[in-house]
Amino acid sequence: MLIAGAGNLGLHTLDQLLADNYSEKIVFFDEKGKLPDLIKGKYLLISSTEDLKKHFQKKQTEFLVALGQSRMRERLTKRILRIGGHLSTAISGKASFISKFSVYEAGTIIQPACAISHNVNIGQSCIVHACTMIGHDVIIDDYVTIGSMVNILKGVKIGKYSTIGPNVLIYQNINIGKNAYIAPGVTVRRNVADNETLEE
Repeated sequence: MLIAGAGNLGLHTLDQLLADNYSEKIVFFDEKGKLPDLIKGKYLLISSTEDLKKHFQKKQTEFLVALGQSRMRERLTKRILRIGGHLSTAISGKASFISKFSVYEAGTIIQPACAISHNVNIGQSCIVHACTMIGHDVIIDDYVTIGSMVNILKGVKIGKYSTIGPNVLIYQNINIGKNAYIAPGVTVRRNVADNETLEE
């Protein structure tokens, strides 16, 4: 597995794979050319596109993009797909409950202790941080980032690129538009427009 991004989310993703006893080789791609001291010397770092192409020629093409910012995650995902990568998915084996009657697109990372009900649709390359609960009949579009300890009630729709901060409660049947931002700790009782920031 290639983890693109060697920051905090990259480390979280590495931890998650190790906790789930992932047995294949894990390498990092980060153009800054530096791994955190915590893992320096323990994992291979690829820092150029040319070296990444060579890596994929060895048939090791699975990758995840571990970047918190949605549009950066999209750009890097598309770049790596163009040079031969195959987008993987990381759904934690330590999740509290993940319904078999829900759909999770490629690139999505679901962290430990999440609970996801039935008939949930999560789009491509979304991040769902630890201890989040998602009720039934929820639709989450591509490249959405959901913080830790979020509670999303039934029937909610969240648009592409939106970011939901930690400790947010979203009431049932709420629509959150594209590229919206919900600040940490907010209770969402009304619909949120495209590009809107909700801080209270």
